[in-house]
Amino acid sequence: MNSLEKQLALEKRTALLIEDDIFCQKVQSHSLRELGYTVEVVPNAEIAISRIEHHVYNLIILDLGLPDQSGELVIRAAREFDANHQTPLIVATAHADGPMQQKCLYLGADVVFIKPFDKQTLERAIEFCHSRIEELSRFN
Repeated sequence: MNSLEKQLALEKRTALLIEDDIFCQKVQSHSLRELGYTVEVVPNAEIAISRIEHHVYNLIILDLGLPDQSGELVIRAAREFDANHQTPLIVATAHADGPMQQKCLYLGADVVFIKPFDKQTLERAIEFCHSRIEELSRFN
């Protein structure tokens, strides 16, 4: 990919941030924008599932503890609907022990980590997702 192609790819990056806490929304949105993403923020699972069903994203960041339903339902929806079936999905939560982290990965999350996190942690998680997708595409 040449530099023009990279620039065009950067310009088209969209992220769906599913987070109900206003402070976390602001911090995570800021980090995502600094990483070159246009960010859409939704505060609950119902809206998130509707957006995932009808819009294509380059990245989904999900908090598990949503006010209406479990974030697990959002992971399932992302993996069921064609629009975002292969979209990198990062779970960022304050409450994920080992078994819950494993469950999220089993359901289709690419990365699970504990909040709070910094921009570098987010950037590494995104890079891991993209390298994993590239690796998987070689086998398909």
